[in-house]
Amino acid sequence: MTDSVAQTAGASTEQYLHCKIGSINVTVQSDDQKLLDDLRVLYHGYDRPSPVPEQAIRMVIRDTGRSRLRGRRYRIYGDGEEIGRERSRREVLPFVEWGINWRVIANHPEYLQVHAGTMAHLGRGFVFAAAPGSGKSTLAAGLLARGWTYLSDEFALIDRKTLRLHPFPKALCIKAGSFEVVRRLGLSFTGHRYYVKGFKGRVGYINPHVAEPYMAPDPTPIRYIVFPKYTGTDRPHLYPISRARALLDLAECTFNRNVLSDQLLSVLGDAVSQAQCFRLEAGAIEDTCDLIESSLCRAPEPAHNAGLLTSGTKCISPSRGAKPNVPPSRRNFLRGAVKLAYVTPAVLALNPQEALAAGSNHSCYPAGHVCPGQELCCDDMVCSGGVCTNEVCVESGGLCFADSDCCTNDCQLGACQ
Repeated sequence: MTDSVAQTAGASTEQYLHCKIGSINVTVQSDDQKLLDDLRVLYHGYDRPSPVPEQAIRMVIRDTGRSRLRGRRYRIYGDGEEIGRERSRREVLPFVEWGINWRVIANHPEYLQVHAGTMAHLGRGFVFAAAPGSGKSTLAAGLLARGWTYLSDEFALIDRKTLRLHPFPKALCIKAGSFEVVRRLGLSFTGHRYYVKGFKGRVGYINPHVAEPYMAPDPTPIRYIVFPKYTGTDRPHLYPISRARALLDLAECTFNRNVLSDQLLSVLGDAVSQAQCFRLEAGAIEDTCDLIESSLCRAPEPAHNAGLLTSGTKCISPSRGAKPNVPPSRRNFLRGAVKLAYVTPAVLALNPQEALAAGSNHSCYPAGHVCPGQELCCDDMVCSGGVCTNEVCVESGGLCFADSDCCTNDCQLGACQ
């Protein structure tokens, strides 16, 4: 805490809340007992009776007095830095929540940090990565109500060495548009009926303990990476996508990609290589959860990415002949690697040698690997844009060699327009 913050502290009225949210230690300090009581209710089950380690995230809430027109106002600090000024009581808790997220990004570079909801089921980790407003938290609530293990609705904290998901089970933040959905799921909001969170408007919070006695999960291996988007469709759909496409989309959702710099490609590539990847068009929460459970959770091992999955169907791979094990020439591999490195240096930070190494030691090449020719890709894959993929065509922004590679039929400078 900085000296300026410490000088404003009313030492005689200071109260503390110490808690451990998964592997993240947090201390909240305030001179307003009622605000701390709200947080204690929200994080019941995470609180600790004694101070947490010195490296814990430290949040401070200061009562700045009452305004005649606006009521009592507060300021919020995160590790000594002001992050919220002149906030009302209903805005304080969302700002504290946001501040904790912000400090996780700054204080924990040991993780690859992806903006995603994360769940676990039968020992398999699920990453639901997407931009804000895509329905991640509502989807997490739907799966939580079905007995899934909740890891986070905001972060995929991926250990850069083990590639396992670490839990950060903060309270689920649900926007007003999903209040009725949550009630229909049988979940209840904690504390006040709602708070106010900036442009999101009214929000409610769910402590994951309300679903069942919560046990902090162990770090979980990633088995599925899903990019959800709520479309309101009558029937939800799961579209398998290539690992190459998933890697690019995952990079866009990564909070600390600037910190990882040249290590980003390696960590993302390793994480994607152990998972099956899908795009999800979500509809009604019950139907969407049914689709996920019926399509992804019943198979003993993840299936090949192929075909279209819809509610009530199984993944069926088209029958194709086996590819011959043709050893690639170094010249052809290098040519494909140079092409890949040239058209996407800003996103992948990939040089020809790294691309060559990524594609070596395989008799056939799975989704996401560099391919100099169609005959080198494994079953159910095609070589498009110099990368093995199961997509019929490459979307805008993807790699291409010719117009025919692109869904838009427009390839310019090695990228689909």
